[in-house]
Amino acid sequence: MKTSSAANDLSIRQGHGRPNSKARTTRFDSRAPCFATNELQRESSVWENVWYQRGRIWCFLLWVLLAVVGCNTEPKVADTEKAKVATPLERLLVAMQNEDWELANQCSQEALIISPEDPDLLTYAAKTAAYCNRKGEAAQLLVDAASHADYQPTARVTFAVQALIDVGDLYPAINLLEASLKQNPEAHDQRRSLVGFLCEAQRMDLLPEHLVKLYRARQFDVRLLLAVTETTSRRLSPKTSERLMERNPDDHRVRLAEAFVMMYRHDSKAGAEILEDVLEHHPKFAPAHAMYGQALMAENRLGDIPNWLDTATPQSTKYADYWLTFIFDRLGRNRDVYEMNKKNTEAPLQVFASICGLVGQAYLEFGCHAAARQAFKRSVRVWPEFADGHYLLGVLHIKKLRNPKRAVKYLEMAEQLYIRQNDFQRAALVHQLYRPKEEVQEKNKAAEEWLKEGLRLQNLTWYQAAVDAYQMARGFKPDFLDAYYNMGVAYGCMEENGIDALHKAVWVFKKSIDLNPEFIHAYTALGASYIKQGDTKEAIEILNRAEKVCPEDSNVYFYLGIASRIDTQFEKAVVYLKNAVALKPDSVQVQFYLGLSLLDAKLYDEACSAFRDVIRIKPDFADGHMMLGNLYRENILDSDKAIYHLKRAERLFMKMEDFQRVGYIRQLLARSAKTS
Repeated sequence: MKTSSAANDLSIRQGHGRPNSKARTTRFDSRAPCFATNELQRESSVWENVWYQRGRIWCFLLWVLLAVVGCNTEPKVADTEKAKVATPLERLLVAMQNEDWELANQCSQEALIISPEDPDLLTYAAKTAAYCNRKGEAAQLLVDAASHADYQPTARVTFAVQALIDVGDLYPAINLLEASLKQNPEAHDQRRSLVGFLCEAQRMDLLPEHLVKLYRARQFDVRLLLAVTETTSRRLSPKTSERLMERNPDDHRVRLAEAFVMMYRHDSKAGAEILEDVLEHHPKFAPAHAMYGQALMAENRLGDIPNWLDTATPQSTKYADYWLTFIFDRLGRNRDVYEMNKKNTEAPLQVFASICGLVGQAYLEFGCHAAARQAFKRSVRVWPEFADGHYLLGVLHIKKLRNPKRAVKYLEMAEQLYIRQNDFQRAALVHQLYRPKEEVQEKNKAAEEWLKEGLRLQNLTWYQAAVDAYQMARGFKPDFLDAYYNMGVAYGCMEENGIDALHKAVWVFKKSIDLNPEFIHAYTALGASYIKQGDTKEAIEILNRAEKVCPEDSNVYFYLGIASRIDTQFEKAVVYLKNAVALKPDSVQVQFYLGLSLLDAKLYDEACSAFRDVIRIKPDFADGHMMLGNLYRENILDSDKAIYHLKRAERLFMKMEDFQRVGYIRQLLARSAKTS
């Protein structure tokens, strides 16, 4: 059959014979030429001739159409050729600018083939992947970009970490931060983030290393303490611990779980007793010792914490509980409490509530109002009769959350609790806070009470709360000078708020001067605020006005000396500071800055005398010994005296745990040893 078909085909090509109709019909359209023989034309039907003519017309029209389209598309072909000339990176940037993310993604893939380790290109590719809703790929690209850039700058690492957290990749984020900190050990923000992630991952064994570094770098604050505290409480569940105790009643490790259950149930006394028994039989059991510190805090046995610190084993420092107690002790909150503890034994719940209140105040000063609210709510939940907690919640809702209706509930409760405690003064203040001002008849008295409340809060270093109290005093007495001045002092102490707080302080001190042009303290405070801002010109101008108002005020000359020294006018600084010393000869601060100015002016003998006066007034002033020792070493060339004062400064800084200055002094001592 195949051979017959081929023969018929051959006969048509040669014009011999007559193929069968099947062969003709199957080959006509595809193989027969348009100039077919007359014989074939005669054999074609009329319809075939009609279709033949129409085909010629259609072919002509198609040719015209192609010609027109070809003319119109020639520039596009040229554009395509031009596009081919551009590099993938250039086309990527153009596509990103035009927000054509699909094309940008295609170009980024092409560019990465050429430069797979380019950090900027990897960042562009991550952006295109994110816009194409491929967040996991984008996060990985950002990680690659950070690694290929040697984790510089740190902002690149931060973006990568955020991307990983957005897609739920906690452990890769931890690995990235650990790698970055090896290259950037001073990136404290990254280390703080790493501590938070380690808490979430329950990797408590890795926490102490980073907690120690943050503490030594003075980066450990109440916010971080709260984060670690809340997380370290998430150990074994009480039910799991109870099952372990039933199975292994004599195992000291299980007894640790038992102690945790007791503390979980707020029975810290029972927990402390269990831990004491465990430590009696196993004194080197580090986890028990670390938890025992927390039990001492819960029981308000703060006077026992120093002994607890002295008896700690080196292994105890591997546990977060140890460092929580250590940091709490170092925050300074224990000093007053140690003395109070001898006369007053508060319940553990009250202690915890007070700590929550402190944490809430810390959050307020950081501007974290939602977190402060949670901390205050936790304080009243732990101890419902915590009057200060209710009061702080009410003030927060009025001042920051703008919810006075909700505030009334908390303030009414605080008022009732203060009345039960016979603290009628505080109760009256709270009552005035949520009462309409029209109902307050003795406005001057109310203003005085709010001023006292502001001073109390300021002494507790609760600066934002103090500002709120002074604002209330101003509400009752708009021209209250003391409220304005103390508000400026509170703003000046809020250093974490930066330049914004200083601007507010300047405005308040100016208002104080407007209210009383003879108020010298407002002048000196305003000059000090200008110095903090770096505006020495304005500082000198306002302090010269202050000198005319009160020429016998030592602070005026002191701040004039500081401003002149910043402006490198050392001779003027010396004159001003000598005037300040003459008016206030026992001031360590004034004497010290006089010594610095004399040193700047290269008056070494006089500087030496000034620093000797400093340590005469305050023998344990470490900076004074350091400056005097360095002066003897470099300028006066008395090596024995230099070594004596430097070693004295070293011991003092060691007590202060200022290891950075200890290292600097040891370098100076080493140099002195080499020269001698």
